[in-house]
Amino acid sequence: MELLNSNFIVAAVICIIYFILKVSVEKNKDDKKKAFKDSALVGIVSYAVLIFRSNFVSFESSKTTTIFTNEPQF
Repeated sequence: MELLNSNFIVAAVICIIYFILKVSVEKNKDDKKKAFKDSALVGIVSYAVLIFRSNFVSFESSKTTTIFTNEPQF
């Protein structure tokens, strides 16, 4: 499942889904060319956002306080 955690794969899936939805809505050939350019830009932006999120935003988990009682924990 490491493949699904890859930022590139997620951005590519977003790009493909956007392209399919955009082409299904538009009817003109000129709009289809524009839809391809738009989907490429959506892919680039989503990849940049995913990289930024994974590198700069850290999700801290709530840490529980453990009390040391000098007894072994079994």
